[in-house]
Amino acid sequence: NRLGLRRTIVFGSLLLMIGSAVKSGGIPWIIGTSLQKGQGDWRVYFGFFLVGLSQPLYQCTPALLSASWFPEKERTLATGVALNSNQLGIGCAFIFGSLLVRTSDDIPDYFGLLSFLATVTFVGC
Repeated sequence: NRLGLRRTIVFGSLLLMIGSAVKSGGIPWIIGTSLQKGQGDWRVYFGFFLVGLSQPLYQCTPALLSASWFPEKERTLATGVALNSNQLGIGCAFIFGSLLVRTSDDIPDYFGLLSFLATVTFVGC
């Protein structure tokens, strides 16, 4: 309630973007260098920590969104669809992660892709 819906989403996407950029060593194709194998373990841990901080901001917004946008009869359905869509996104992350990362050498490029997508999401927000 203190931040409001818009600021909560923007702040969450900012944390996601910064955490992803820290993990990958920058935003590949824009700035920074890619993460080298065996270097920068602290960046990976700290990046995952920031990304993890952003997640509760998304987990709590469906109820607020459905309360402000939908009539009382439709709120349960709207909240259910939003929460299950989040689970669908998590499932897609497992599928695409396993398709895009075949060996440990593929991890820096995957982190770079996630950084780029998080930046696009932040700019979109």
